[in-house]
Amino acid sequence: MLSAQLCAACHAAKPGAPSPKAGAPPFPSVAADPATTIFSLRAFLRTPHWTGPNVMLKPDDIDDIASYIVSLKPKR
Repeated sequence: MLSAQLCAACHAAKPGAPSPKAGAPPFPSVAADPATTIFSLRAFLRTPHWTGPNVMLKPDDIDDIASYIVSLKPKR
């Protein structure tokens, strides 16, 4: 899973796990935010994190990570 390779050093990528880095929101929490959409995630992932490593993601990687996070949205 791409998110495990690139993001899991800071963020909890799976439900129920704490983030390894304090202050890095777990992906399920990001997904649960009502403002989180596939479009907002794609835009966010195109810019470097201000606190994280300067990782430049390929467009397909951005789509994969954003899709994974959105898949964690709680079901209504």
